[in-house]
Amino acid sequence: MVAREPGLGLMDNTGSRASERTMPGMFALVIALAACVILIAVDAWGQEAGWQQQPAMSRRTAPHRRAANRDPDDRASDDRSNVDPDVRRASAVEPEPEQIPSPPARAQHRDARPAGSREAVGDEGARGAPATKRTTSVENVMSENNSAYDSEPHRSCGNDGEDCADDYCGPSFRSMADRLWFRGEGLLWWTKGGHAPALLTTSPGSTAQAQAGVLGQANTSVLFGDTDLNTGLHAGSRMSFGMWLNDCQESSIEFSYMILGQNDQSFSATSTGIPILARPFYNVQTGAEDSHLIAFPNTLQGNFNATSIENFQGAEALWRRALVHGCDGRIDFIAGYRFLRLSDGLDITESLTTTGTGTIAPAGITETVMDTFHTRNDFHGADVGFSTQWRGRRWSLDSLLKLGIGQTSTQVFINGFTTTVTNAGTSAFPGGLLALPSNMGTFKSKQFTVVPEIGTTLGFDVTPRLKATVGYTLMYWSGVARPGDQIDMNVAPSQFPPAQGTNTRPAFVLHTSDFWAQGLNLGAEYRF
Repeated sequence: MVAREPGLGLMDNTGSRASERTMPGMFALVIALAACVILIAVDAWGQEAGWQQQPAMSRRTAPHRRAANRDPDDRASDDRSNVDPDVRRASAVEPEPEQIPSPPARAQHRDARPAGSREAVGDEGARGAPATKRTTSVENVMSENNSAYDSEPHRSCGNDGEDCADDYCGPSFRSMADRLWFRGEGLLWWTKGGHAPALLTTSPGSTAQAQAGVLGQANTSVLFGDTDLNTGLHAGSRMSFGMWLNDCQESSIEFSYMILGQNDQSFSATSTGIPILARPFYNVQTGAEDSHLIAFPNTLQGNFNATSIENFQGAEALWRRALVHGCDGRIDFIAGYRFLRLSDGLDITESLTTTGTGTIAPAGITETVMDTFHTRNDFHGADVGFSTQWRGRRWSLDSLLKLGIGQTSTQVFINGFTTTVTNAGTSAFPGGLLALPSNMGTFKSKQFTVVPEIGTTLGFDVTPRLKATVGYTLMYWSGVARPGDQIDMNVAPSQFPPAQGTNTRPAFVLHTSDFWAQGLNLGAEYRF
């Protein structure tokens, strides 16, 4: 039988509940996809011509290529006047061998020509027979993959008056607004979860109290922990916009913001005594594994709740400069600033009530214990890298390689408290079970870190201004702090509230690990 309780997930017949919620990320994904649908609808409604009739796109061609698009008679006239004489001689059609007159006949033929007639130039400047047929070496060179861009004349770019390269294919900007572009993407990513030690154990009801829930015992099993948390699918969004700084698309500035939203993973377990519930730790006073009981037959009943929270977001401001720029693709150098933030939290709460006359405590006492471990990592650094793009008809394939170099500022927050309710009243004490006065507080540190990123994006031009995209991204971040890594399982029971002594354990020692995020990007790009 399965029962549902608000906010606690599913509960099976063992009394344990686990759930994972990604609703904020799903909302962000839905908003991004809705924005893409709106862009498609608006762009389709505003189109007045087909793909081949788009006037805003031009091929920057050399003069001899532009001549191929003019009237045939005009092209023939230009060919006769502009083609080199040697080319005309090489391209002239030679007469048949039997029609070639002998030298005396050629002289008679030359003398018989009427005055004022036009003469062809011979190989050494002498007069020769006029050609009866002509060909031209000027070809109408047009890229099949870029036929939509071959209808407009060459234009100058920027304020310096320089022309774009002869093989440049790109938009003919009519205003500053035409240089803007926007891309919205929905993200379906996986991230590396933070590791957590064994935080809840169980044993059969017949287990002795001294061995119940103690790690290392043959009948003890782990219910929660000893694994990575928040490893499921994360939904989010990424928005990017930019502007080309000149007509040749040689340089641009762009900005982007990405968020995966908050991902919550929760677990809970409840027992009236069977099965046994316990929280394990290493007792530094006895030098052996130990446990703190939550539920035990005829003595204690209680529940355990744990919630893991993860939030990942980032922003970039980049400058792009073309190194290689042609009709079929380009290679760009990228440099700029990058910001990343990874926020994690692990909250552990237990509540127990004494039910018998056992040796733990008198009946009727209720105790609530809470431990909190939160971390926040902020990366500030420089971004450098390269991007490439291949274009063919409506398709494009982009690749990206970047490296972020900078500093990660880390904050770790540890706190705990215990509330006890007896017949005499309610008492509150600082400290929980794993968060005690010896390690509670806020701790800060800074370290050098790197953030490499690779990605690829396949695009299809739905309309001349709208492109649908699908891609993959892999990002790595070194030297981040996760909540589970900050938990010290070495505990001195003398610090349990109400504290009867002091000790240095558990202690805070910053532990860092690596983090990665990878997944699919689905979106659309709109060029204004």
